[in-house]
Amino acid sequence: MIASPKLPLNHPDRARACEDAMRVDNFELLDRGRAASCDDFQAFAQRAQAAGWLPEEIAAAMVSLASKYVEAARPRASSEAVS
Repeated sequence: MIASPKLPLNHPDRARACEDAMRVDNFELLDRGRAASCDDFQAFAQRAQAAGWLPEEIAAAMVSLASKYVEAARPRASSEAVS
């Protein structure tokens, strides 16, 4: 479940709060063992918007989280290639 915004629009930590609110669902989407489709990401973004986040915040959070997911997966891929 994506938490609703608690900080006002102009708060400097709001972008981080949006990312934090979306992190678990985003990683679950990417970790489920099959490629996520555009429809999957669109539904995810719609859930975030329904929770109260703005489309621009959602897009920025999705880009940031994708980058963090790739960084987190990189050590796993390297260790699996060695095995």
